[in-house]
Amino acid sequence: MENNGIVPYADPTFPEALASLGGAIRRIADAWRQMAEVIAKSLRPVIRTAGEMIDAWADERLRAVATGKEWHLMKHARKARVRKKYRNLLLRRWLALLAAGVEEEDDE
Repeated sequence: MENNGIVPYADPTFPEALASLGGAIRRIADAWRQMAEVIAKSLRPVIRTAGEMIDAWADERLRAVATGKEWHLMKHARKARVRKKYRNLLLRRWLALLAAGVEEEDDE
């Protein structure tokens, strides 16, 4: 390879600049991590409340299509497989009503 009299420039401060860049990247990553932790901590109650509201809504929808016995067994059966059986039964019934286009009546 021919040099043509051009000498590549080698900056003697390059290692220090690279080290300071690495430090800056670490500080930025730490700041982002702290920010994510604060956001997650502040959103936990909102997410918990939203989950509770969704659970209550789903219970209302299933209760609307259940008989008293089915509802009781879904909630209070001794064995998990029996609770699951009735939960799936009510869920399939509710989804079939949705697919058929039947509107549910609200008690409100």
